[in-house]
Amino acid sequence: MIMLAVFLAGAVGCNKNPDGNVDGNGDNVNFTDFVLAEKGKSEYSIIIPENASEYETFAAEELRNLFLEATGAQLAIYSDKGRTFSDSAKYISISDTEVLKGSGVEADYAVYKESGTRLKNVGSCVILTGARDEGALYAVYDFLNILFDYEYYDVDAYRLNKSDTVKLPVLDVSNIPDNDYRMYGDYLQEDNAGGSRFHAYRLRYKVYGQGYAIDGHAATILLDPKVYGEEHPEWFSKEENPEQRQLCYMNDGMRKAFLEKVKEKLTEKPESTIISVAQADYNTWCDCKDCTDTIKKYGNGAADMGAVTQILFLNWLVPEVDAWLAVNFPGRNVKFMILAYHKTVEPPAHKDSSGNYVPNDEAMVLNDKVIVQYASIYANRNLSFKDNPTERERLKAWSAISSGLYIYEYPQDALNVCLPYDGLHVFADNLRFSKELGFSSYFMQGNFNTQSSGFTELKVYVASKLMWDSSLNPNELAYDYIENVYGEAAPVMKEFFDALRTRLAYLRNQYDYGSFVLNDGLSTKYWPRELMVVYQSMFDEAYAAIDSLQYIDEERYEVLFRKIKIEEMFVKYVNCSLYLNRLTFDDKNAAIDDFEYYAKKYGFKNWSESKPMSDRIAEWRNS
Repeated sequence: MIMLAVFLAGAVGCNKNPDGNVDGNGDNVNFTDFVLAEKGKSEYSIIIPENASEYETFAAEELRNLFLEATGAQLAIYSDKGRTFSDSAKYISISDTEVLKGSGVEADYAVYKESGTRLKNVGSCVILTGARDEGALYAVYDFLNILFDYEYYDVDAYRLNKSDTVKLPVLDVSNIPDNDYRMYGDYLQEDNAGGSRFHAYRLRYKVYGQGYAIDGHAATILLDPKVYGEEHPEWFSKEENPEQRQLCYMNDGMRKAFLEKVKEKLTEKPESTIISVAQADYNTWCDCKDCTDTIKKYGNGAADMGAVTQILFLNWLVPEVDAWLAVNFPGRNVKFMILAYHKTVEPPAHKDSSGNYVPNDEAMVLNDKVIVQYASIYANRNLSFKDNPTERERLKAWSAISSGLYIYEYPQDALNVCLPYDGLHVFADNLRFSKELGFSSYFMQGNFNTQSSGFTELKVYVASKLMWDSSLNPNELAYDYIENVYGEAAPVMKEFFDALRTRLAYLRNQYDYGSFVLNDGLSTKYWPRELMVVYQSMFDEAYAAIDSLQYIDEERYEVLFRKIKIEEMFVKYVNCSLYLNRLTFDDKNAAIDDFEYYAKKYGFKNWSESKPMSDRIAEWRNS
């Protein structure tokens, strides 16, 4: 696998002082006398399992390619067949190899889970592993960071120091993330959107839907009311539009039919470890007498607590599926995902006399194999979860009935993807609160089906770092990204970034701008013409800063031009949406043509989460 990035920001030179006591970060470490590479040569080879997984194969290729770039030395890749551990072997062992098994190095799943990393040298032999293959990939990135200060920013930029001579450091490192399961719905990691899942791997998070037999709002996909509603109307709620119907979770016939659909899907995807059974994406619920009476019984009299019937259904479903798996797929462990969302956002729990949350009834305690994604779409995003009493108390209440809770956050402007939403003012606080509550998973949705402005890729990078280590400073991470990604234009792009965040802070304070994921921020009140002129002048300065590159490094120029243009599309979108009436007929058409050209070129497929950009452009032309 060839690295899919244009090298923008690496320093060339020795990555440690003559005494060999400084790693790629400039941190003090001890080095052995074993030479990993010298003058473009290496005696080392990479060892991976004989039947290597995608993670393991990719890890080996990443190490080989980046090590070659940093040192000029080519590391061969071999399977572990016929190769065993020796403390004098010149091996770099990745993941669960025969070399690892003989080394005495352990990575217990109870500690390292899916993505924690373990790095250790035993003599000259290097062990890079985790409890799972995903962790082994990240161990490779930790190793490269120690050696060469390697840092991946996005598909166009990474940092990698170069060195003619590299000695093996003394390694005994464990790196365990705050959140073991991390996911960001990022446009660039979607294969079907022209991106690559390897982008997600390099940022240390999972691709959306990875590991799922079926993901998303799957309940009414598995048992579709448009297919079964006419013959079995009792299986569904009663909305006139079949798409808006939910399952009737208390109906025995529905339960049996749904169980068979789950079995079919798990059989189709035998490698899957999770299946979504989350409700349809509508604020509806079944209000038949059985469901209503059950909700009132377990919801302390509340009639609008859909989580009650969903929990009872899952607590029935999971043992049924487990029994079937034990016979048909012995040893297979599957988890089930549901949403705390719309009608199911309120948990059936209450405070006891000591002020602690407890379940309304023991029947409301979810099976441990159920993952609950807390997706509070109506949450005020201008406040952290901890500072928002409603969200804070709901999360604590859910913690009383679920051991598999994690937060599903909306870090984007879903209504106008070209408009900015900050997010950096709450990302770290939300992740720290999640850690405080003992959660170990986090998901940020993002605009995964279209390119967007507002420093989206910067936010993805910052979020990926914070999901791993919530103690980091988001502002420092953002500045590091800008410095290493925007090249010669970095100073002015940092100026624009700061100006934009200052404006967004003002809008939050004055108008509660961005508080809801679907707020309409397209207004002359928020984005006056005079301000757009100022922003445009900053972009003009950014283009001027990289102008000479088109004559000496055209590829790098195109990368930087695209990155600047993606952010400038915010200004162009506002101008076309609000200020075309200030232009002559010819200038109006030229402005629209210019926006349309770059929207198509750089992947602005939609103007909102699900509405084509072509529709908005047609509106402008007809205005």
